[in-house]
Parts: sequence; C-alpha cells; structure tokens
Amino acid sequence: MVAELGDRVKRGFAWTLAGRGGQQLVSFGFGIALARLLEPADFGLIAACLLFLEVGSTLAAAAWVRALVRRPELDEATLGVALVWQALAALGACVLLWALAPGLAGALGQAALAGVLAVLALNLLWLPLQGPAQVRLQRRLDFSAIAAAGVVEVLAFGLTAVAGALAGWGVWALVTGRIAGRGAATAVLWRCGGAPPRPRLAPAPALFASAWRFAAKETLDDVSKNLAYLLVGWTQGVAALGLYSRAHHLMTLPVDRLAKSLELVLYPAFAGLQAAPPARLRAAFLKANCLMAVLAVPALVGLALVAPLLVPALYGEKWAPAAAPLQWLCLGGVCYALEAPAVALINALGLLGSEIRRQLLHIALVAAAVAAAAWLDAGLVGVAAGVSGAALVYAALLVWLLGRRIDLPWRNYLQSLWPACAAAAAMAAAVGAWRHWGALLGGGIWPLLLGAVALGALVYGGVMALFAWWRPDALCRPALEELRGVAGGLGRRLAAAVGR
Repeated sequence: MVAELGDRVKRGFAWTLAGRGGQQLVSFGFGIALARLLEPADFGLIAACLLFLEVGSTLAAAAWVRALVRRPELDEATLGVALVWQALAALGACVLLWALAPGLAGALGQAALAGVLAVLALNLLWLPLQGPAQVRLQRRLDFSAIAAAGVVEVLAFGLTAVAGALAGWGVWALVTGRIAGRGAATAVLWRCGGAPPRPRLAPAPALFASAWRFAAKETLDDVSKNLAYLLVGWTQGVAALGLYSRAHHLMTLPVDRLAKSLELVLYPAFAGLQAAPPARLRAAFLKANCLMAVLAVPALVGLALVAPLLVPALYGEKWAPAAAPLQWLCLGGVCYALEAPAVALINALGLLGSEIRRQLLHIALVAAAVAAAAWLDAGLVGVAAGVSGAALVYAALLVWLLGRRIDLPWRNYLQSLWPACAAAAAMAAAVGAWRHWGALLGGGIWPLLLGAVALGALVYGGVMALFAWWRPDALCRPALEELRGVAGGLGRRLAAAVGR
C-alpha cells in the first residue's frame, strides 16, 4: 500500500510538473509578446486587482476543495451540497468586489480600475463549476487532467490577450484573456473529471467548519503574497506596479512550476498518512524538501544572476528597471519554494491555528517592508528586498512549527538543503566570472546570456552529480537516488533513440 501510494505520488508529481512546465512555457512566450505590445501600466492595473481576486478565489473554490479532499469518505451527495455553498460564496465574493471597485479606483487614482475589477470579478463564477471535478481528480491522484486543463487555460488566455493587444484594447486584452482562459479550463475539467453533481441545499456544519478553517488560512496566504501589489500601486503608482509585477511574475515561474506542483501532489498524499508516526512523516518531508531544493534553488539563483541581461533582452528596454527588483525577489522565491513541502504537511495535519498566527505576522512584515521602502524612497528595490526578508522570516517560523509536530531538528532540515546550496554557490561563482570576462570580450547581450545559462547548468549539474554518485548525505540519499535514477533512465532512452 505504501509503495503504491509512493508510485502514485511520483506519477502525480511528474504529470503536475509537466503540466505546470507546459503552462509556464506557453505563458512565458505569450508574456514576451504581451509585454512588447502593452505598457507597464496595463499590467499594473491587473496586478492591483490580484489581492481581491485571489481572496475571492479562495472563498469560492480553494478552501472547499481542500476540505473535501481531506475527508476520509466522500460521496456525490456531499459534493452536491458543497457545490451550492461554493456557488453562494462565489456570488457573494463577486458582489463584494463590485462594491469595492469604485473605492479601490479612487484610492489608486485610476478610474479605469473600477471597470477592470468589476469585470474580472465575473471570473469567480466559473470556480464552483470546476470544484467537483477538481476534488474527484485530486482524491484519486489523477493529475494528468488537471495539468491539461492548466495548459488549455494558458493557451486560451494567451491567444485571446494577444489578439486583443494587436487590436489596441490595452488592459482589456488581459481582462478578456483571463475570462476566456478560465472558461476553457472549466470545459476540460468537466470532460475529464465529470460534470458537477446535482445541487443539494442542505446544512453541512462539519464541512462548512472545515472549509472555513482552510479559508481563513488560505485568505491570509493570499493577502501575504499579494498585499505588496496593492501597496506598491498605492505608494508608487500603477506604472511602477507594472514593473514590479513583471519581476514578480518572472520569479514565480520556477516557483509555480516546481513548488506548486509538489504541494498539490503532496497534500492528498500526506492527508492519507495523518495517523503515521512522526519518524515516517519526518522522513517523507525531508525527502520532499531535498528534492524541492535540488530543483528550485538553481533555477532561482540562476535567474537572479542573469536578470540584468534577461529582462531587457526579452521584454525591451522599457522593462529594464524590473531587473534589480527581480534579483532581490529571487532570494525570497527560494523561501517560497521551500515552503511547499511544509505547507502541504501542515495542511494535511490540520495545524491551521498556529499557521494562521504566523501568516498574520508575515502580512505585518510585508506591510512594514513596503511602508519602509516608501518612507526611505528606496523604490522597487527596497520593496523587493523587504518582501524577501519577510519571506525568510516566515519560512523559518513555518519550519519551526512543523518541527514541533514531527520532531524535526534544525540540523536535519539544513542538511536536506546542503547539496543544492553547495552546488548553487559553485554555479554562482562560475556565472559571475563568465559575466565579468565575457563582457570584456564583447559580442552582444545574447551570447553573454546564453553562455551564462549553459555554464551555470553545466557547473550545477556537475556538482550535483558528485553528490549523487560519490557520498550523498544519509538524509538526502533517497531524493538524490531518485534523481539519479531519473537521469539514468533519460540517458538510456536518449542512447536508444540515437542507436535507432
């Protein structure tokens, strides 16, 4: 049973990683086109709405899905009851955003923001229709359909938004793209996970209590991760917010592809192991944490190293001021990525009360960081540095909370990060030397950028190979052995393909 669950988790992670990788690749391509067609202020208007849209999404869908996935038993009648409550929550959130839209537009001095938020609020009405299919698919760890829905959503968004941008719609190209993408994803989920059940209006106090506990935690998480958008727009304007949102979007590419994929798969797996002894949970967590570090740390450190070259090369000189904030945000991105295994286990164990208190502290830290940047006139770099500092403090508190529950010493946690951090340090030294000497040789920005990426990947891969094949630490051995097996399998398939 344990081996079967492990195989299902690995398959689920592979599908989710592939799906999110596909989403991010497509999103990356469309993002380049849209950034060149639209202005930073257009993206700033959308970013100013994100806090309210994410909270609305949590109330309308995410909290209910998590509560239903965690239930030991689930039938279609319960799904029907949940559907009604989800629909009411989505409608209530939509009405609330309509009421808030004029005030938000006045606070940021952007009259167009009222209409943008009011229309984007309609997107929340798709979410109750997706919920039952999401629950069915997650409970059986079938993430291929969820991955396909994500890719289709990004494709529909990108095609619609680019067409609108070419037609001169400005910010409305992004708005219509979001609505089209959500509708397309709903259709795919219905096809693969089944249509919504018959609605049933009935009291469900246990389900309601569980959902709202998750809603409280997830809402605070949404606020902590999106509050900076609202505060930057308020203190520095929507054009600066557009630059900050582009930097933040680039930072989240590896975070979403890796961390969110692993968290999505680990949560239902950990939920099935709630009664396991601490030693078993600790071993599973450390293995997941080491794997996440090996994958996420080089991506984010590498992105920080090449940011001054990458941003103007991809998006044009008008986006160049986003490079310095991106470098600071990547440091916080490492913390966000490493939160994923801890958050999945905390949610599965139901340790929401303590987590909510730490979320409140994180929100206070983010607000203080943005306020200090405005007071010191530190600009977007100050905001990004403060947000990354808040992420570091929050991640440390998260690990401390989890350590109390599964008897996890700090020494063991840090050992699980050692291979990735050592390899990333070697990579940073090599790329730094290349940027210095390569710039002296000349040749343009693209050869310098591509050379840095290739050298960094080569050095990181070489150091990790030494860890995997030489003397891996006992705590990291399971994760490194699996990576070694994956690399060997890919090598054998490539050799066979070449031989044919």
